[in-house]
Amino acid sequence: MEHFQLRPDYTKISKYCSLPTSLEQLEDHFADGYPIVLNSYFNGVEYTFTGNHLTHVKKALRVLINWYNLAGEHENILFILLSTYQSIDNANDYLFFNYTRKIQTKQLAKLLLAFKTTPQNQIISMTLKTNLNSSTSKITDQELISWIYSAIQNKLDREQTHPGFMTPHDMQLQSQEDLVWHTNQKVPKPIKVPAIEYVMPLHHYLINETALRPEAGTQLSDRMANFYFSLLVILEVINPDKIQSEGKDYIHASFANHQKRQLADS
Repeated sequence: MEHFQLRPDYTKISKYCSLPTSLEQLEDHFADGYPIVLNSYFNGVEYTFTGNHLTHVKKALRVLINWYNLAGEHENILFILLSTYQSIDNANDYLFFNYTRKIQTKQLAKLLLAFKTTPQNQIISMTLKTNLNSSTSKITDQELISWIYSAIQNKLDREQTHPGFMTPHDMQLQSQEDLVWHTNQKVPKPIKVPAIEYVMPLHHYLINETALRPEAGTQLSDRMANFYFSLLVILEVINPDKIQSEGKDYIHASFANHQKRQLADS
């Protein structure tokens, strides 16, 4: 499996990010480097963090870190940055997985409720819409419609387990009350973790352990903001084509919003 093989100073970085295991185990078993694997996604052109894309990312990160005179901190910076990325990415995946599952359950409950509360002779048709030439496929035969409903209901009754996308709790779709409850549930779309959060642990490391620090009386310099923006672009956390301001201004605004959220939560 393709990955980043990093040899950071585990003791030094332990103050700024969560370690995957104890310091003793890391030093004993990963003295030659700890592997960090990032989830791969299709970005419209290629799959990320694999093959040529991973090679490009590694090179771009090294060039960027060297440009900011942080070559001696390369392993520590990447470990903090990539472990944070991995943690947030997994959290986002979990949120959107649960969201999709709840939407699927709601749609199934709505379909079953329609079947249960509508006389068979009043169900006129079932329609399937596709993205292919905006085509539709309509079923109007009453026996076929009944068969589809029976096939779905019988599978639920027979298995008594969730069909992949449903939890055991979601399986409470037997009674009309259950169907009404699931049909009426509001399923808000989860909000992804803001991009600035990917670099916050690194920010604390840099200001305490390196020469890349904000000016006196400030918490974030333009130089640091440009560095963070470039890191997030390389990792494809943000798309620069969708940012309507300069990179550093985007980071400054994001950082200010982060500070506001912290104050609101305190």
